Amino acid sequence: PINLKLINQKLIAPKPFKFDYILAVGRLSRSKGFDILIKSFAKSDLKSIVKLVILGEGKERDNLEKLIVKLDLENQVLLFGKVDNPFIYMKYAKFFILSSRYEGFANVLLEALACGTPVIATDCKTGTSEIIENGENGILVPVADEEALKVAMEKLFNDRELYKRLKTNTRRSVERFDVDNIVKEWKKLFE
Repeated sequence: PINLKLINQKLIAPKPFKFDYILAVGRLSRSKGFDILIKSFAKSDLKSIVKLVILGEGKERDNLEKLIVKLDLENQVLLFGKVDNPFIYMKYAKFFILSSRYEGFANVLLEALACGTPVIATDCKTGTSEIIENGENGILVPVADEEALKVAMEKLFNDRELYKRLKTNTRRSVERFDVDNIVKEWKKLFE
């Protein structure tokens, strides 16, 4: 569950960057698939238009930094580390990407949607498809498919109608996961 009231309070802050960016957030581990995301971004047309910002720390940081240098993306991909308020980064991102190789119930997807940010996520068969309705509040792509991820990123960035539809549906789609609504449902069960 998420706390929409708390998230809303944290959204009152200035834009973190002057440039446009897409965002990923998570522990820098192999399971999160940031290497796949960076390779997909490198192949995309987006690398000359927006930056890719990744928030988080972990044991894969060195490998990801080497990959960024190898792909000549030092100015386009930013490993920004851990931040106190990831919600403000989510709010101003063009869209959010979850590139995990496997995932449980991804609270970070709920958080991005609660910030009004459309999502592209890998269809890990557990978790992501419970949150993302493909084509309604986000886009699901096959796990570890660099080409599908690249195509989805370019499509979401370039297709204004799709972007507007997904953005319109973001907040509504997470209301059922709000802690206040969950408490109400539990109370109904015990009445």
